[in-house]
Amino acid sequence: MKTFKLLLVLFFSTFLTITVLAQEVTPASGDTQSQPADQSTVQATEPSTTQPADQSTTQSADQQSTDQATEETEKSKSKTSPFGLDLGIGSETINGTNYTSIALQPDLAFGKFGIGLDLLLRLNGKFELYRPDWDSWTNIIGKINYIRWDKKGAPLFIKLGLLDNVYLGHGSIFYRYSNKLLLPSVRRIGAQFDLDLKVFGWELFDDDIINNRIFGGRLYFRPFANNNIFFLNKWAIGISAGADIDLDKTLSPTDSVTIVGADIDIPIFNVPNVFQLLLYTDAVKNLYFKETMDGTGLIPGFMFNILGFQFFGEYHIYNPKFDGPYFDVFYDINRNTKLAALNTLTNKRVGWSIKMAKSFAQLVSVGFNMGAVKDYNPNMHFEINLQKKIMDKIKGSIYYDKTDIPTFQNVFKIEDINSKFTALIFYSLSKNIDLIIKYQKSFQINNLGAIESTANYGIETKLHLF
Repeated sequence: MKTFKLLLVLFFSTFLTITVLAQEVTPASGDTQSQPADQSTVQATEPSTTQPADQSTTQSADQQSTDQATEETEKSKSKTSPFGLDLGIGSETINGTNYTSIALQPDLAFGKFGIGLDLLLRLNGKFELYRPDWDSWTNIIGKINYIRWDKKGAPLFIKLGLLDNVYLGHGSIFYRYSNKLLLPSVRRIGAQFDLDLKVFGWELFDDDIINNRIFGGRLYFRPFANNNIFFLNKWAIGISAGADIDLDKTLSPTDSVTIVGADIDIPIFNVPNVFQLLLYTDAVKNLYFKETMDGTGLIPGFMFNILGFQFFGEYHIYNPKFDGPYFDVFYDINRNTKLAALNTLTNKRVGWSIKMAKSFAQLVSVGFNMGAVKDYNPNMHFEINLQKKIMDKIKGSIYYDKTDIPTFQNVFKIEDINSKFTALIFYSLSKNIDLIIKYQKSFQINNLGAIESTANYGIETKLHLF
């Protein structure tokens, strides 16, 4: 039976590969579909993968650069083919036996349907497979990273499996949440289900459809959807909720938490590719079961786009024991201690954040984020991305991050313990092989009280078989 299962999986993988090679596949139409107007493009079009700098879970520049490398690789694949296959080769020792590891990660799209696989083949010196990787249906099913129908923002979007960059609405409750952080020790099968019926719609999410730990949803209604007045038919009112019902009571003050919210979208102007103006406001409340540690937050904001120049602005009013978004990119790591941390926020906090982005003729893009909380100095992120390859060989990105900025002049003070530089260079060795060179520089105070710099380098190779 085990042999049959292994042969079945190998046959399935071979069949998919042969099918892809043998026929021309039409790219998914969802790749070019814009996000519904009621779902703000703050997340979909923001200049970088960072959170607003005034939020406590601001992402590090190192993680930003890693995400950027992955994103650039995925973009390069999607422009040439609706499918791709990454190959990794390594070695490891298991119970005294040396194995050669071959990691195949095909990403296949057939129209609007897509599937991502994670096939790890560990072979010993006799070219025998490491059988525990394939000895149960649970392990075999685990080789499927995800299956999906279309993309986020399409009228119908469904995704099952490993999830990342999950957000609802404007991201005040769920923002860039991922159920992949504890891999490979913990593997979860999550689900997303979005439906837009013009007059109303919803966004639903469950991080683990088997154990049902963390889930959320947003229901929105467009009261003037059938009105012919262009600035009224996209107005939307939404309600959202998110919950974690499986907290560790030995670490958390309660065993479950619920976050609820309401929002409104008011698109004022929408002239495609010329001018867009969107106003929105989110009101959020934390409800902690069996405790009275609830907090509230109000986040009004706006977005405008003029000839491709995008500008976002938000004003944050956080009452005691509130910080948003609650379900963020690092939530699975600190979920059992987050409530206790929020309980220490005893003062009302007022802050702001701005984001700007511009792409110049699809050659170079520039992004800028800055944010602060009252009585605290602002943080900043700036980036430049070379989008088109030089001589069809080289692309690159440069990041500059700075925290705790006391004055405007301090923004340009390079040698500072609060400054960090990151640079990425993508060099195409051949049509299917990319070399990624990473450089990072930071500063610290040495034993003599002087500022000294530390530089880190890294090299990564990516092989795309399709």
